[in-house]
Amino acid sequence: MTPRRTSGEIPESPGPGLPYTDWLGRALRPMAFLLKKTASPVLFLLVLSAIACSGDASGPGGELAPLVGGWRAEALVLTNTANSSMSLDLVEEGAVFTLSILGNGQYSASLTAFGQANVEVGTISVRGNQITITPTTPRGPATVGTWSIEGDLLVVDGDTEFDFNQDGATEAATVHLALRRVDL
Repeated sequence: MTPRRTSGEIPESPGPGLPYTDWLGRALRPMAFLLKKTASPVLFLLVLSAIACSGDASGPGGELAPLVGGWRAEALVLTNTANSSMSLDLVEEGAVFTLSILGNGQYSASLTAFGQANVEVGTISVRGNQITITPTTPRGPATVGTWSIEGDLLVVDGDTEFDFNQDGATEAATVHLALRRVDL
């Protein structure tokens, strides 16, 4: 997927009367799989409360095994659902997103953008090509999306919300995460 730059780019300043950290918190939290509450789903980004799963879907030898390890985003693309011409790749804009997944289903994620760092921890589970990410710190709603491994890339797609025009109200969005396996 080739990221698109459009009028949805993050502005230099968050706007009048809005402290930068509050703006980042609303705009970039939770994980970009992660970014605010979801409609059905993610991205991701992508792409973080304990989740109860039946069976061994998230166990160390189960379906989670291919995801265990460190990942760094090469793309974290948010696209406005109502207006697909509004698309923003946070990585292209200088953000750094990393994800570490343990075999027991716990994860930690870090998003650094515009001089601010946000860290999130939680649980992650998979069943087939569905991925569920549930943040415990800070607590947030579960995000559900789809995942696949393409070579050494983990690709996650889902639904999320994002404040594209920085007016304090989030808009429905999709998230596309492409994460490369790395040693963290």
